Amino acid sequence: MFYCVERAVLARQPKEKKVMRDTAIWFGLLFFFLISLPIAAQNERGTILGHVMDSSGAAIAGAKVTVRNENTGIGTTFLTTSTGDYVVVNLIPGIYDVSVENEGFQIGTAKGLVLQVDQTLRQNFTMQVGTVQQQIEVSANAQMLQSDNATIGGVITDRQIHSLPISGRDFTNLLATSAGVTQASGGIQATLFDPHGLNTQFTSVSVDGARPASISYIIDGVTDTDLFFSRPTNVPPADTIQEFKLQNGLYSAQYGFGSSQVNVAIKSGTNQLHGGLYDFLANSAFQPQNPVNTFLKSQMKNSPILTKPPSKQNQFGLQLGGPVWIPKIYEGKNRTFWFGSYEGGRIRQTIAAQQFQVPSAQERQGDFSDWPFPIYDPGTTGQLTSTAEDPTGRIAFAGNKIQTSRISSQGLNLLNLIYPLPNLNCALPCANFAGSATNPLSTDVVTARIDHHLTDRDQLSFTGNAGRYHQTTLSPLPLLSTAVVVHSYLYGLQYQRNFTNSLVGVFTTGYNRENYNNGAPASFDSGVRSKLGLSNEPNPAGFFGIPIVAIASSYNGPVQGNNANHETDNIFQYSSTISWVRGPHTFNTGADIRRIQLQNFSGFGTYGTLNFNGAYTSSDPTKVGGVPSPVNGNAVADLLLGYPRSVSAPRPLSAPINLRGTEMGFFFQDDWRLTPRLTLNLGMRYEIPVSFHALDSSGSVITFGSGGGVRWADKNFIDAYGTKDPTARAIYFQCCVSNKLVSGRINNLLPRVGFAWRPFSSDRFVLRAGYGMYDDLYMRFYDASNYASNLLYVFKRNPFYTTTPISGAESASPFALNTLFLSPVTIAQNSLDFSPGWRNGGFQSEWPSNKPPYIQQWSLDMQYAFTPDLLLDIGYVGSRSLHEPIQYFFNDGILPSTPDKLANGAVCNSLVDASQAQPTGKFAGCTATGSAFQPIDTRIPFPNLGPSSLGTYANANVLYSTYNSLQVRVEQRLRYGLNLRANYTWSKALDINSEIATFSNGSGGSNEIQNTHNVRGDYGPADFDQTHRTVLSYVYEFPVGKGKRFSIGPANWILGNWQTSGIVTLASGVPFSIFCCSRGQNTDLTGNPFGDRLRANLVPGQDPHGSSQTLTNWFNAAAFAPPPLGSFGNTGRNMLRAPMYRRGDVSFLKDFPFGEHRNLQYRLDIFNVLSSWHSVQRVPQHVIAFPNFGALVPRTGTSVTAPLGERNLWTPRIIQMALRYT
Repeated sequence: MFYCVERAVLARQPKEKKVMRDTAIWFGLLFFFLISLPIAAQNERGTILGHVMDSSGAAIAGAKVTVRNENTGIGTTFLTTSTGDYVVVNLIPGIYDVSVENEGFQIGTAKGLVLQVDQTLRQNFTMQVGTVQQQIEVSANAQMLQSDNATIGGVITDRQIHSLPISGRDFTNLLATSAGVTQASGGIQATLFDPHGLNTQFTSVSVDGARPASISYIIDGVTDTDLFFSRPTNVPPADTIQEFKLQNGLYSAQYGFGSSQVNVAIKSGTNQLHGGLYDFLANSAFQPQNPVNTFLKSQMKNSPILTKPPSKQNQFGLQLGGPVWIPKIYEGKNRTFWFGSYEGGRIRQTIAAQQFQVPSAQERQGDFSDWPFPIYDPGTTGQLTSTAEDPTGRIAFAGNKIQTSRISSQGLNLLNLIYPLPNLNCALPCANFAGSATNPLSTDVVTARIDHHLTDRDQLSFTGNAGRYHQTTLSPLPLLSTAVVVHSYLYGLQYQRNFTNSLVGVFTTGYNRENYNNGAPASFDSGVRSKLGLSNEPNPAGFFGIPIVAIASSYNGPVQGNNANHETDNIFQYSSTISWVRGPHTFNTGADIRRIQLQNFSGFGTYGTLNFNGAYTSSDPTKVGGVPSPVNGNAVADLLLGYPRSVSAPRPLSAPINLRGTEMGFFFQDDWRLTPRLTLNLGMRYEIPVSFHALDSSGSVITFGSGGGVRWADKNFIDAYGTKDPTARAIYFQCCVSNKLVSGRINNLLPRVGFAWRPFSSDRFVLRAGYGMYDDLYMRFYDASNYASNLLYVFKRNPFYTTTPISGAESASPFALNTLFLSPVTIAQNSLDFSPGWRNGGFQSEWPSNKPPYIQQWSLDMQYAFTPDLLLDIGYVGSRSLHEPIQYFFNDGILPSTPDKLANGAVCNSLVDASQAQPTGKFAGCTATGSAFQPIDTRIPFPNLGPSSLGTYANANVLYSTYNSLQVRVEQRLRYGLNLRANYTWSKALDINSEIATFSNGSGGSNEIQNTHNVRGDYGPADFDQTHRTVLSYVYEFPVGKGKRFSIGPANWILGNWQTSGIVTLASGVPFSIFCCSRGQNTDLTGNPFGDRLRANLVPGQDPHGSSQTLTNWFNAAAFAPPPLGSFGNTGRNMLRAPMYRRGDVSFLKDFPFGEHRNLQYRLDIFNVLSSWHSVQRVPQHVIAFPNFGALVPRTGTSVTAPLGERNLWTPRIIQMALRYT
């Protein structure tokens, strides 16, 4: 039956690449779990427990404990164990009343207990002798204490989420308000690859020293993490979240697949019908003028610069929830509840007008009489005697006009497609076109939850979230624009069965999907290729676009190279938990199984490149480029002739990546109440991290023996295409490695141990400690390329374009548009040979025996509850991570003994191999220098694999890091109108590399390792290290208004019912390195392509910090110098600090109540209330080769805006208003 269901689903979903393949397995496994296997889910629910004793301290067994949810009226009962303990598990977050009754004693009650996400809340009872008709209320003095486990983390409540100022109403911004969290500067997660709706302030965060990619997101027990870039796939609206908890670490064995967990609970319906409407508005009319733009406009006549670019932003929504009620048919109170929400977001941001040089109308017809310099006819090459000004001997076109018959139809089509007509009059070359654009962004999110109590023992709940994100970043030149389209879905179904009062099972199935697309608008236009008329353009499914085009002669470059990037995540989750209370023990056991499908189709550079630089209409092709002149032709004229200067062929395939994998976690946890005051947490998790494999077993790993080699996973590929040459075959076609290129650890036991001890009778103080091991997450986008189809080696770009040398002095380009493109090359059977193929490109592969990363963590802390609502938490947290990933350029050359620099300036040891020392040319003398001539290929560790300069690298999980911190947290729940969270963290995070994707701590610089043969040499402060960090968040209700401490009659309408909230952050600046060079300056002569990874030398006798810090001299620039040719810099990684970070966001809210149940709320949010430039992380220019080295603002003489000084760093406050009706 399941086979038939699966085939039916696949037949109905052909365009989804059969993403529902696992549907039948999903339901089959669910059925299997329900009837047999005790397995475990990660969920957002909590536990209320306690100890019941009489006045002498003796335990009372068999007492009836009732725990009842105030909002739903649903109660759960439990009979205390022989040790007097009660434990009620799997309760949804909310407010609870607990009562205890036993014959001969008064009824004990505790009311208003606030149970938070994944909290274990203790409420003890001392029973008094009496009758069951008598009742005594017990105070809840310690409900904020984590008195029974060592978990580190904090909960953000619905009140805080609702009231605090949050950009874009994105709850992930509040992660930065927790202790142990630092904020990174830049990174891939702050780009279009990690869209966060209308949130303009999102930054990546590190939790307890782990990489930003280490965070696992969970919504109502269902995983919500994209594995390509380790980010949340679904971000539910803030108003749909009951609360969420950041579990920094030391959590129970129930949780895994990430070193920290963000556990989100969606709101559920209650016995009362509640709903609301809201609209948040931000508009450029609320914002001040930009002083930099105002200054520039004053300096430029008829400037198109906008001092206040128009923008409009609306975020609106509605929500409704309550009991299911069908008149005369069904009454759902105390039984069935529903909650639903819709939120939409719209931004229209106008970009300032930009100016470009575009071809004029007459130029499009071949008439360049408006061009001030002659254009030459390449067809006349050699007809005149060569001169210094005309070495080609060409004749200029008469009247600077190209005959109509010679205009290339393909060139004209391309020109008209990419360039608009001029709209400004000026003498060329000049900016004759000005245009602006309005960038649209729209989001829509639907969220729903249903809870149904089948019986007193059976509960069923469903959670769903569906989102749509569309963003277009437009340019007045349309093919420079970018579009991002994301559709995401999450569904979870959870069934809970109370087998007995002490045995409870929860069974969950979940599905998480994201479909992500980005690219130039042309990549979404199925008809764009037919408009050009080029031949043999690839036609991969789902990809459209045109070649990348570069045009010189001051014309603006019109086409970007992103011809679409498609990513799809599908995660099928099958999980459950069994909880059993037995005497002083609470046992939890189970597993979490996830079947993962990842697909990526990348169109970067799919359609090739065309470069026009004016060489064919110049008199001297050696002088083309730069400022237009009488000898360097016109690039648009070359385009109309159809004569590109250089070409790269299209890719015949779109690098398809189709991965499958399964991750599994099994655990056993015993929370043992050894005494009424001491709880031991003893857990063990057995986890098998996901080991991906390509569906066609594509992929390879490198080997290191005998000069290096390549071992493949697919024997059929080797047999079909590998060369027959035995020597080359033994090196480049070794067989075979597992198709799971990164193997999961089989012996992967992850202990979790801890204790919580309340040594004093007051129950207000608890001492906690723990140790745990956790498998880590990392971005799989980067090593996914190693699983790309092996057919990329079989169907190759036509090599003619790279092997034919051209100078531009020919009478016609050998790459004329009417001849493009040549058919791709298909490798014949058993003729694929890489020797000496690395000279045409290096190897990109997987590091042998890669292991998934993991983290060890330990802590010791104390908590003290001053009152039931005020908590102090002080603790030490440390961690160590291993096997963190990097793109490792392992085949860099060893430093040469000498640069071997010739008198003419040629550096011989910059050459890849001796063949580049041609008999003529500037390197001709290299071979005569004897042993001093050491080409890069003679200095690389693995000669068979090629140097790094040709692209040889491996995705290697070989790095490590350490973290130590002191964390102090003060939290006050609502008391006297004040809700407060304050924390301070002192920390030191040390690593070798802070993320596989580059951070941007300032302009320039790279996160690659400087000396790949001394990896430890880069060990230093992490890019996200902030030594000191203090965060205060608060919500305060003024005590004025009806029913409050001060009521002032009719004046309450204006002065009453106000509240304010805010977030204040003070933190040390992020660290940064001093680099010497730009990317192309490979002065170390190792062959590494990233010259911008090279650090500077420290000048002896100079203090790098300088005597004082100013905006133009943040550090002592004179203390640094480039290292000598053929050497590395001697300064340490991240040796200096950027300016401190400080930011304040505030909100003011005013309620206008209408009757007992209706309210209209006005809200004013002010982000960056002090308009401080410290509100974003500023890093001074720290590359010696760049202007303004050492400065935060332009120095005098380097920029027209230098006189503005600090105003160059202007960061405005952002004002947002809202109305909410409930």
